[in-house]
Amino acid sequence: MLKLDIRKDFGNFKLDISFESEKGVLGILGASGSGKSLSLKAIAGIVKPDKGKIILNNRVLFDSDKKINIPTKDRKVAYLFQDYSLFPNMTVYENIKCGFREKKENYQEIIYKKLDELHIYHIKDKIPDEISGGEKQRAALARILVNEPEILLLDEPYSAIDGYLKWSIELDIKNIIEEYKIPTLFVSHDRDEIYRMCDEIVIMDKGKSEDKKETKELFHNPKTMAAAELSGCKNFSKIKKSEKGIYAIDWDLDLSIEDVKNRDFIGIRAHNIKVSSEKLGENSFELELLKEIEQTFNMCLILRKKSGKGILSAFLEKEDWKKLKNEKNLYFSIRKEDIMFLKEKNS
Repeated sequence: MLKLDIRKDFGNFKLDISFESEKGVLGILGASGSGKSLSLKAIAGIVKPDKGKIILNNRVLFDSDKKINIPTKDRKVAYLFQDYSLFPNMTVYENIKCGFREKKENYQEIIYKKLDELHIYHIKDKIPDEISGGEKQRAALARILVNEPEILLLDEPYSAIDGYLKWSIELDIKNIIEEYKIPTLFVSHDRDEIYRMCDEIVIMDKGKSEDKKETKELFHNPKTMAAAELSGCKNFSKIKKSEKGIYAIDWDLDLSIEDVKNRDFIGIRAHNIKVSSEKLGENSFELELLKEIEQTFNMCLILRKKSGKGILSAFLEKEDWKKLKNEKNLYFSIRKEDIMFLKEKNS
């Protein structure tokens, strides 16, 4: 089990992280510059926190009060960097050999075993420039796995790989994690990667971690603006109470909602906004179409209430939009059950 509770002041940026990871794959999801990679570097011992504790399987790796700071080489933490950091003039075999943190008499046997397990034995005598992106990743994994780490840290592991190879390599990584049964922290800004790879998620927002959530729960029922945005929501509005229920300030919409929660914002996913040729329910408004954007598999409509202000994005199937677009009057509807009540920050 990993227990992390640390703070670090970088001057113009403050890191404040607290979470626990027991097993499986924990995703750390956040925008660029949110502190995701810094979190991993602190666990690995590359960055020293100002305050707090890091405990791995009951071993104290860092404790500011007790002046404990275990060196990186003794932490039993495997860190896979974004660029893999393979030595360009060494063969795959030599790169893996360099990974040992202590001398082992049977090092050759261990290397051959990892080459075989990761299906890269056939490239052991090649240098990095002679192998593919996926093979480089496997070589980098083999180099860190020879030390039998207690936790695996993956920092944007697919960022250096061409898009068409990502799916295959993602499956490989998932299989390796399951095969080795090694607890893993997976850092990414890509919500689809996180959704497919991770059992639980911690959102990072401007250096601060939010409460850990099960992956499906966070995507289906986010509680904060950052969580909703990172899970794919595009429409947000500040709200205030009204006679009807709530007034969505940014959309200029008076919404009929009885159960008004103590929140400052609401969100609605683009695919949950219904567009039709007639009013559907209480929260239905005649729309003004500002722009239509054809996407790969659907249409994105940029719209607002007629003679209103603000904008919303709505996703429609292309065939559905083809049937509707020539109608004289169009309406958009928001169902109560599709509205997400959100806090600005985790508290």
